[in-house]
This record gives sequence, C-alpha cells and structure tokens, in this order.
Amino acid sequence: MNDDDDRRPVAGAEVRVLADGRDQLVEVRRWVERLLGDVVDPQAMGDVLLVVTELVSNAYDHGRRALEVRVVRPSWRTRRVRVEVDDTSSELPVLGRSRIADSRGMGLVLVNALSAAWGTLPRPGGKTVWADITAPAVAATG
Repeated sequence: MNDDDDRRPVAGAEVRVLADGRDQLVEVRRWVERLLGDVVDPQAMGDVLLVVTELVSNAYDHGRRALEVRVVRPSWRTRRVRVEVDDTSSELPVLGRSRIADSRGMGLVLVNALSAAWGTLPRPGGKTVWADITAPAVAATG
C-alpha cells in the first residue's frame, strides 16, 4: 500500500455514482466491462473486475457508504487502469484484516496482488481508495 503517495483523484475519469446497497456490484462490473472492453485484454479484464468488486464491496462493508467509482482507461504509454472508490469513512483499510468477521479480510490481499500500486487518499467526509492495474491491450486482429 502506498499511504504516503501524493496521488490525487485523476481528472478525466469515467464516473459512476453509487446508490445504497451492494446490489450495485453487478451493474458496476457491467459498466467497467463496457468501458474497457475495447482496450483491455480479457485476462487483464478479469483482474480489473476483481479489483473493482473488492474496492466497491469494501466501501459498502467498511466505509459505511460507497459514494462513487471512477475508472480511467489505460493510456498507450502506461497501460494501467486506475480505479478509485469513494466512501464516507475516514477509517483506513488494513491489509488482510476485517472488522466484520474472522473469515474475511482477503479482499485487499487480492487487490495488493493484482495491482501495480494501491493506496488511500483522505477527502472531506471520507476517503478514496485507489488501485492501478496493469492492463495489456486487446490483441489486434486481422
């Protein structure tokens, strides 16, 4: 985790405002697939979707209320997808530990393993949890 990273939420991101309730996860995943399907290779898409699912789930479970998801498409130069999730808690995530149940807490372990970098940014009324996932381009056909 890069707590001391001086990153700020990325301008130019695609934004999805979240309603109350975890039932939003399926729609968020479909939205990300539509947003990135033409530029991210299928295996990398699986990683991106898992990271998105974990960050949004954590925002609902630990962040009191998930507010917004932002996704930045990869540039030709960096080939990284940026995912940011805002929630209404200032409590920072802890790698490998859950306050909900002893059998939980592996979500950020997965995020850590699948991301090139991840971290948190404080913001008024809560925090942003972000992750950068390396995402090779879709192979050209023809």
